Amino acid sequence: MLEITNMKFDGLVPSVQAGEFDMALAGFNPTPERKEVISFSDSYHNLPFVILTTKDKEEQFTSLESLTGKEVAAQKGSTQETILHDYIGHAHPVSLGKLPEVIAEINAEQSMPVLSVTWQQETTWIFIRM
Repeated sequence: MLEITNMKFDGLVPSVQAGEFDMALAGFNPTPERKEVISFSDSYHNLPFVILTTKDKEEQFTSLESLTGKEVAAQKGSTQETILHDYIGHAHPVSLGKLPEVIAEINAEQSMPVLSVTWQQETTWIFIRM
């Protein structure tokens, strides 16, 4: 019997490691750190990174470098969160739970961009491909 559990991204790997689940299905990037603790299938879908922002701020965020010194949201435990911490100069990462929660939070604030993978486009958001 297949049982599906919806949970926050940053809890997936620890749950598989603890034997709570047999596998996790998510938009994982097979990083060297993750490969040390879990096994990966062959990649079945590659998504580009994007910056999500409101249309009125489209001109402000055109590249990863444009995030320097800005408050930027990313999903907790994601590769995008790592990029913000390690590679974007003086970015102020805001780590949030599930991606829909990240989008809802930013939509409510309408203040900060989100570093993510492609997402279903809403009329209030603009996608800037990296």
